[in-house]
Amino acid sequence: MKVMQTYLNNWMLFSICFGLLLLVSFIMSLLGERFYTFDVIRKKFNMIELEVPASPKEMANLIKGIFLLPPEESARSLKAVRAQLGWDFLFMPCAYGSIFLVCWRIAQKMHHVGHFFSWY
Repeated sequence: MKVMQTYLNNWMLFSICFGLLLLVSFIMSLLGERFYTFDVIRKKFNMIELEVPASPKEMANLIKGIFLLPPEESARSLKAVRAQLGWDFLFMPCAYGSIFLVCWRIAQKMHHVGHFFSWY
């Protein structure tokens, strides 16, 4: 009975983590639709360009370009970037927590080696 309870609790926790992951991903994709910058022309950008720029100059141009947009569009883009970074703090624990729980369940299915690693 105890084993069955633990089994259900682990999958329930995984389901909650994965469900939150999907919900937060959806919200973040909606926020990503508002990412615009001005670099010679008005263009869309994504969070990867901001997190991992090709060069420091490209990052500076991207941020500077947000402030070169018309005031209402600049405020909307900045608000979306801030909100996306805030949601990212919930996304990461859900993503890595889901991966951890699946790996833990798989390790418990393996006999000798899996049991050793699932407890450490």
